[in-house]
Amino acid sequence: MLIKLDGNLSIAHANFLRDEDYDHDLVTDEGLSGKDDEVVWQQVCAEGRFFYYSRP
Repeated sequence: MLIKLDGNLSIAHANFLRDEDYDHDLVTDEGLSGKDDEVVWQQVCAEGRFFYYSRP
C-alpha cells in the first residue's frame, strides 16, 4: 500500500509505517506543507497513494 501522511501527523506515525515496511512519504518532506488541500490531493492522486490525514 502506498501512503502519504499529512503534516499534522507525528513522526511516530511515519516510524510505525516504516517499521511495518509500508511505502510511505510525508507531505512535509515534499514541500507540500501549508499548500491548499486541492494541491496536496492532486499529488496524492498522481502518485496513487492513500492519504492519511488529521485535522487539528
